[in-house]
Amino acid sequence: MDVTIRKDYQTCSDVHGSCSSGWYPITPSPGQTLAVYCDLDSPLGPWIVIHNRQDGKGNFYRGWNDYKNGFGDLGGNFWIGNEIIHKLTDLGYTIMRVELEAWDESKRHIEYGTFSLADEADNYRLQATDPSGNVYNALSYHNGRQFTTFDSDNDVCGHCNCAVASQGAWWYAACVDSSLNGLYKEDLGNDIANSMLWYNVFQGRSHVPMKKARMMIKNP
Repeated sequence: MDVTIRKDYQTCSDVHGSCSSGWYPITPSPGQTLAVYCDLDSPLGPWIVIHNRQDGKGNFYRGWNDYKNGFGDLGGNFWIGNEIIHKLTDLGYTIMRVELEAWDESKRHIEYGTFSLADEADNYRLQATDPSGNVYNALSYHNGRQFTTFDSDNDVCGHCNCAVASQGAWWYAACVDSSLNGLYKEDLGNDIANSMLWYNVFQGRSHVPMKKARMMIKNP
């Protein structure tokens, strides 16, 4: 996994116990130990953070292998890796929460009661159903789709590669209602289709750039 792992993660045998949010070791597969950020402060946690964008640092316009293996700074902006996410959902981490913050500092969230990624042979196909929260279900357009990067086109756009058009990587259809790996851009009042976006966060606007976004998963 091509990431910078912070050295201050804690050791706690049971993140469901009397522990605080922080870094904990997990073993997604035999012989593989990974430090992950466990959020015990968000409702109904603990959650394992699999994606975080908190500012404009870091390049998210990357190829297949980077998204497969993970990249970024686990203390800042990162993608934990599709292979890790697939293994974790196989282990029962099948609830996902998406948290969004707009440039006016308003916050939204949505949870999916059923979430999984298929393996690489199926191009990490997304399943995300049973939504609840206070924002539009922008993953409904992407549900059942395979993951696409600029060097692995698995979308259903017959005349384009949506990763190239959106300058990101996602479970594109043709092309986006959401794209949390799109370009980091400030919201100046204009919809920007290749930004880090979530459809219809604001009534009357569609492709609105977000200021912050993160995705987290947990056991039922």
